[in-house]
Amino acid sequence: MKYEPPFSLPAIPREHRMVGVGGFMESQNFVSGTSGWRLTGEGNFEGNDGTFRGNITGATGTFTGSLSGADITGATGTFAGALSGATGTFAGSLSAASGTFAGSLSAATGTFSGDISGASGTFSGSLSAASGTIGGWTIGSSSLSNSGTSGTATLKSSGASAGLWVSTTDSTTDGYIIINQGTDATYGNHSNLQMLAPAMTGSSRPGITIKHYVDGDSFIDIGTDDSDPQIRLTDRASGVDEMFLNATKIVINSSDADANLYFSTDTNTNINWSDTNTAWTFNNLGTARFSIWAAGAVLNTCDEGTGDSLEINAYGVIVRNTSSERYKNIDTTIDMTQHLSPEMVDNLHPKMWAFKNDTDQHPHISLISEEANEVSPFFVTKSFDDNGDVALSGLKDRAIMSLLVVALQDARARIATLES
Repeated sequence: MKYEPPFSLPAIPREHRMVGVGGFMESQNFVSGTSGWRLTGEGNFEGNDGTFRGNITGATGTFTGSLSGADITGATGTFAGALSGATGTFAGSLSAASGTFAGSLSAATGTFSGDISGASGTFSGSLSAASGTIGGWTIGSSSLSNSGTSGTATLKSSGASAGLWVSTTDSTTDGYIIINQGTDATYGNHSNLQMLAPAMTGSSRPGITIKHYVDGDSFIDIGTDDSDPQIRLTDRASGVDEMFLNATKIVINSSDADANLYFSTDTNTNINWSDTNTAWTFNNLGTARFSIWAAGAVLNTCDEGTGDSLEINAYGVIVRNTSSERYKNIDTTIDMTQHLSPEMVDNLHPKMWAFKNDTDQHPHISLISEEANEVSPFFVTKSFDDNGDVALSGLKDRAIMSLLVVALQDARARIATLES
C-alpha cells in the first residue's frame, strides 16, 4: 500500500522564498562571532569555516588568521600575521608582519616588519623590511653583508665599525678594504681608508692606508708591509710636514727629459736634472750655484768673490777667491805694522810632511798651521773637529803672501840703504 501524507504542503510563492533587505536566514544555534551561520538580505555571510572548489573574488578582504592558497591575487592586501603562498601578485601595496613564498612574489610596493623570504621577487616600487636575505646578502637593522667562501663584504651604517668592509677569508694575513671611522689609543678618533692585498713572497700585506685624525694630523702609508711602510706622507696640524722614504731607488719624473726637485714655493729654487746637457744644477732663487757635468763640476759665481781659485770662508762656504775692492770694506786707519812685520818671516819654518791616512806617505812641503798660528792668528783658518770644538785647519795663503811682500819691501829698502 502506498503511503499517503495526511495533508499536502501548498507551493510557496517565489516572492515568499526571497530574503529582503533587512531580512536574513540563519541556523538555530547562530550567535554572532561565536557559533552557527547567517546570510543577510544585503549579501553578507558569517560562518566558521568554508571550502570553495573555485575562486574567491572580492574587492577587499581581512583575515585575522592565516591565508593559504596556490595563487593569491588582489589589488591590495594587509595581513597582521603571516602571509604564505606558492605565488602572489598584487597590483597595489602589500603589507604583512612576515611572509614566505615558494615561488615568485610581485607587487608595486611592500612593507614587512619581520623577515621576507622568497625564491624570487619583483617590485616596481619600494621594498621595506626589518631584515631578510636576498641572493646571499643578509639585511640587518644597520648592515648589509655577504659572506662567501673567499671573503666577506659588509656595509655598516652605525656603531664604532660603521663603514664599508671587504675582506678575504683570513683578514689577518689576507687582504681587505675598509672605509670607516675608527679610534686608537695614541691619536684618538680618525677617518680611515685602508686597502691591503694578501701576503705574498717578500711582503706581509702590501697596500695603502689613508687616515685623518680629529687633531688635524693626516698621513698616507704605502708599502709592502702594512706595519712598516716604505713611503709615509704626513700632514701635521702643527705645520711640520714630513715625507719618509724607505726605498733603494727614487725616480722623479722619469718620463720627461728634464726633472726638478723643489724645496720651497719658489720654483726657481730647486735641483734640476737636464737630460739634454746630462748635468745636475743646484739653483737658488734662479741662480745656478753649483753644476755637475759629465766633464766635471762647476761652482758658479758667488756674491762674495771672483777669480779662478777657491777657498773656504769663515762660514765654511766654498767661494771664489777675490781681491776686488768692490767686494771689500777697507780700513785705511789701521797701522798694518802692528799686524805684519818683516821679523815674522824669521819665525815661519816650512816642514816636509805626509797625510796620516796616506798609506804611501807621499811628501808635501808647507807651513804647519799650529806653528803659523803662534806667529799670527791671521795666517790660519779654523773649523770644527770630530768633537764639535773649534780647531786649526789650514793656512791663509793671502795673509802669508802679504807678509812676504812686507818682508821683501823691507829687504829691498835695506839693500838700497847699503848700496847708497
